[in-house]
Amino acid sequence: YSQHKVVSEQFGISFESTELLQKYETESYNVLGLQNDDYAVDIEIFQFCQKSASMLVDVKNSARRTAKDFLLTKIEDGGKIPKIEEAFYVLGYEDEVPVFTLYIIDRKKEVVYEITTYCYSLNKKEGERITKSFNLIL
Repeated sequence: YSQHKVVSEQFGISFESTELLQKYETESYNVLGLQNDDYAVDIEIFQFCQKSASMLVDVKNSARRTAKDFLLTKIEDGGKIPKIEEAFYVLGYEDEVPVFTLYIIDRKKEVVYEITTYCYSLNKKEGERITKSFNLIL
């Protein structure tokens, strides 16, 4: 399958997808949104000072808490991702739509990323592939 690489210098992050995703207008300067009919990826970035100290300790716990904050149900652990040390994702559902929530702590830049991948096609494989492809860039 062919890969589309999405790189955001502004957000300091990249990911890959077999799907071509178009940028869409978000309500906030700290959110980058990309989507097509089958998938949506939302990348939200926070400074450390915008997060409670408890959200800067344990990425697994923070990923779970973030998924709950998004009102996802049937949350289960996904795991770590290959290219980022302090990152963890969980799988949850919004109605029947699978949603991967990835939580990243970047201590060098003192930022946190909350990334959701919505699988409107119900194809979890591609959603998980997208989630695992995230990488921090300089």
